[in-house]
Amino acid sequence: MGEPAKNLTKRRLANHLDKLRKALARWASNYNSFLRDASKDQLECDPQKVKELWIGLAQEGRRLYRTFFNIQGGEYKDEQLATWGQRIKAKKGDRLTIDSPIGHLPWGLFYDEEIPEHLGDDYIEVLLRHFWATSYELDILPDYPDRSAEWDTTLDNRAATRLTLGVNESVKGGYGLRQVEFFEGILQNSPSYTMSRRKKEFLDSITRREEPQHLIYLFCHHRKGDTWSVDDYRDLSDSKIILHGDDDGEEADGVITLTELEDNERIRAFKPPCPPVTFINGCGSSQVEIGDPTSFMFYFVNVLESQAFLGTEAVIPAAFADAFGQRFVRDFLSGRRIGDILSEERVFFAREYNNPFGLYYTLYGNGNICLTKAIAGQGR
Repeated sequence: MGEPAKNLTKRRLANHLDKLRKALARWASNYNSFLRDASKDQLECDPQKVKELWIGLAQEGRRLYRTFFNIQGGEYKDEQLATWGQRIKAKKGDRLTIDSPIGHLPWGLFYDEEIPEHLGDDYIEVLLRHFWATSYELDILPDYPDRSAEWDTTLDNRAATRLTLGVNESVKGGYGLRQVEFFEGILQNSPSYTMSRRKKEFLDSITRREEPQHLIYLFCHHRKGDTWSVDDYRDLSDSKIILHGDDDGEEADGVITLTELEDNERIRAFKPPCPPVTFINGCGSSQVEIGDPTSFMFYFVNVLESQAFLGTEAVIPAAFADAFGQRFVRDFLSGRRIGDILSEERVFFAREYNNPFGLYYTLYGNGNICLTKAIAGQGR
């Protein structure tokens, strides 16, 4: 992809993203109101109750798309952008690599068609055809130095499959404990992983790790620090991973700040040629603005040189995060490409559960990444 609309300034974009993320957070806070009354797994949404949310996501995605491509009154106002828009639409179902200089946007929420005024019972299928996250396999390249020439997207795990895991067992609803049980079950015959539940354990694991690593996975609370201030100062200590306790981050033994990681000289970068995938399964973990170093995505990708980063655009319901994370990890360990996994997961939860929250997840990196060897017993 090329340049966005010339009138898309950083301030205008920031305003759009702020409104979008507030809407995403508001919908997530009302998650239980969308569920079927008999939804024991807290995943299945009532198609009528959740319809307004699906349409709201499409409307927000449409605003982003119209702004990026400078569409006014139903018409493109820039001939070059019109050409790009039509070429992209012609690639439906294919891989779409995004290396726009505007960088880090929730590209998967882009919605490339006007929303019908009347939507019938098949409204989810209609809408899925136009969200970028469900109509393409997106490869979103982080706006950092490109090291892909040094990397092998097939992660060599023939000697061992190494995972550095962190789980907050305090997540309400018992979902942290479910994550622990899940990992202990699927990795019971694999000695090459660490499971952290406190800050010290995680710092020890990431510092003393063996190479190559294949997956860094955290199921945690996450708080994103503010990016800008009056003096353009960025406070990295405000960005926090919370591995123990509630999301207020008051328990010191469970809080890892971005400052602590940045200042820890013992944590070395991942070694090429096949650095790992990092997945922070916590609220707002993939929120990044242009030139913003106050995110863990910036740290793991730009500083530690992780090959890909997966996170969320806003608050994510714990029940959904648990299910989405388990499904991703199981498929990853079965040897599947991460791009295929994510594309199929979003559609799976939409069709099987009427649940749109897979759209909240954004991958930065190459969708071709996979393990050399499948772990026995994984997959579905």
